[in-house]
Amino acid sequence: MAKDMDSKEVAKILDRMEKERGYRIEFWELLAKYDPDFLKRYDELFIGTIKTGDLPEKYKHLIWCATAACALNEYSLEVHTKKAIEAGATAKELLETMEVAFFHGGAPVFLYAAKHVKAALKGNE
Repeated sequence: MAKDMDSKEVAKILDRMEKERGYRIEFWELLAKYDPDFLKRYDELFIGTIKTGDLPEKYKHLIWCATAACALNEYSLEVHTKKAIEAGATAKELLETMEVAFFHGGAPVFLYAAKHVKAALKGNE
């Protein structure tokens, strides 16, 4: 562990990340154990990306949905479809996002995204 970060500080960062994002992933645990300085920089980059700038948060999550679908990143697609809805995205906006992603990722985007989009929209229709 880095000299400048003690285990309590690292635990505090992990707990805050989980509270703010609503999820926790194993990757963070590995970083906390083996490279806490990178964990801190990773978190700062994420917060800076999602919380600052001109694009509203819902659009940033929709962009994540499209890129996750094209990359066949199931976990990211699951998380960001839910986050997009929580940030105010409509069912139509989420579906249009996948329609745009189709042009880069092809038919697998629709097939891959269907269950996550459906789950995210459940109760939000």
